[in-house]
Amino acid sequence: MTALSNGCDSVITLNLTVKPRSFTNLTQTIPFGSTFTLCGQTFATAGNYQVVCGTGSNGCDSIVNLTLVITDPIVTSISNVTGCVGDTISVPVTVSGLNGVGAISLALNYNSSNLNFLGFENANPAINSSNLLVNSGVFGGQSQVRLSWFNANSISLGSAPANLVSYRFAVTGNSDLTWDLATVGNCEYADAAANVLTGVIFNNGQVTANPIPVTNLTETIPYGSTYSFCGQTFAASGNYSCTLTSAAGCDSIVNLNLTVSLPPPVITTLGLVNGCIGDTISVPVTLQNTVGISALSLAINYNAANLTFVGASNALPALSSSLLVNAGSFGGQDSSSSGLV
Repeated sequence: MTALSNGCDSVITLNLTVKPRSFTNLTQTIPFGSTFTLCGQTFATAGNYQVVCGTGSNGCDSIVNLTLVITDPIVTSISNVTGCVGDTISVPVTVSGLNGVGAISLALNYNSSNLNFLGFENANPAINSSNLLVNSGVFGGQSQVRLSWFNANSISLGSAPANLVSYRFAVTGNSDLTWDLATVGNCEYADAAANVLTGVIFNNGQVTANPIPVTNLTETIPYGSTYSFCGQTFAASGNYSCTLTSAAGCDSIVNLNLTVSLPPPVITTLGLVNGCIGDTISVPVTLQNTVGISALSLAINYNAANLTFVGASNALPALSSSLLVNAGSFGGQDSSSSGLV
């Protein structure tokens, strides 16, 4: 309100109209790894966005409230497995987010010098049918295990990790396990209409082979003694082997080369005796190192013109029951003989 030149009020009446902006709500779901473009803006992360999309019919902004939902990816993982050289191992293939799938194609690279593929087991019931094919071979110079499956009716295993299949290998060494992502079509999923699904993640794994430790022992023991080895007792020379368990849970082999020393020589000694003519004397016969003797034969030469053999006495008790002693002329030589019988 202003004053006129004549001093009177001048009244201006304003009619104000506020035009509303146009709002639209949009919920959009896209596969993991893809993007969504709206009004020139591209989005790759789930969330709520407010996007200005030009001018409405009333000349004001047209705004879209976007709720962007990203589906869970299909995550395929080959496990890390540790085994012992010579073992047969089972390597699980797990998946998560596998939903709406009608066809599967997987190709896994491995080192055939250290792994020997034996087959598969524990296939998920959803794919365990005549439509499942698993084999191994060399493709383009690379050893692979290939899996293929299809069905006109798609399957859904949910978002939690689930076992798809397990591969069995005989282990002789370490090996990386890598998915063949370089060859188109070797690792992919499709829906029941054969549309390839995007947003798939593949995780590689490996097999670690623990070696079988071998320990070689060489031992020498005295004759007549024994040697204890892995709960067994040995008294003879030879090569022996024992299998234990290592800290890694693998076999641990210990080889023993055992030598039993030769027995010492048996020493036989005739005593030196002085006597008087006409006396009866006793001449001792002594033995040393007689361990293990089971037979004995001795012949003593003497001069029958000066000595007359009258018998034996003081025989060792261990010999007495089987001891035979006599005297005579043998080949023109007078001698006494003794032996164990």
